[in-house]
Amino acid sequence: MEESVCIICNKSDDKQVYEIKKTALNRLVASSKKRIDNKYKKFETLTSALIHRTCQSHYNDETAIAAFCSSRRASAPSWLNDKDSILGPPSDQGLWVCAFSALMEKRELV
Repeated sequence: MEESVCIICNKSDDKQVYEIKKTALNRLVASSKKRIDNKYKKFETLTSALIHRTCQSHYNDETAIAAFCSSRRASAPSWLNDKDSILGPPSDQGLWVCAFSALMEKRELV
């Protein structure tokens, strides 16, 4: 028998997961894009999946998404929080990162 693993938390629990179809998966895709966590790439390839109701509710909850994005912004390098900065990290930060990609990601969070 195949294990019942939640697509969000990756935990096995036969009694608590249920199957979702394309409509619910599309909602997970939208939530993933808001979270910028790249899970949408996996969700888009599926026609059905198993999920816990609590995982689905929390993952799609707008307040939880905002908190997730806020925590990502808080842990970002300080130069990234400056909307006018396009130069990347200060030279004392070590190696340059791709400032354009970082700024684009940041702008999607706002």
